[in-house]
Amino acid sequence: MVKAVKKSFANVLGRAFASAVNKEEAFWHPASQVYPQLTELDLSSESFSEKGGIFAAWHLGVRPQWLKVSVSQNLAETLATLAGHKDVITYDQNRGVFIAWAYSSPENWAGQTKYLAHLLEPALQKLTFAAEVDVAEGTKPLECVLPPGTND
Repeated sequence: MVKAVKKSFANVLGRAFASAVNKEEAFWHPASQVYPQLTELDLSSESFSEKGGIFAAWHLGVRPQWLKVSVSQNLAETLATLAGHKDVITYDQNRGVFIAWAYSSPENWAGQTKYLAHLLEPALQKLTFAAEVDVAEGTKPLECVLPPGTND
């Protein structure tokens, strides 16, 4: 009887942990974790124009680094402006700038952005773009997972 209870508890616990991992992985898009290059992203086909959320941009190459973490009321507008910025274009020439985005609850956007910006210290964080939401100085950081596969 005790073995059956332990086994049942282990199964329930395992399902709980598995569902938590899946929720974290599903938080960031694209869900496939094949992150697109920012300059090659078709913003019209992804239906970004009517959606807001947080995004993270990074550069690969000899010295990979995070470039920008932010929140936008209109991801299509912000990502298009980001892709055309001269500093981003410079990074893109050296193995690309990649992007991930998340549609979290709007009340969490500022805190998640604050947390990720503090954790990652992106090189272009001070740049501001169209439709970005201003994160107030006193915003309390809200823990947020990194896009899966980027923290290796």
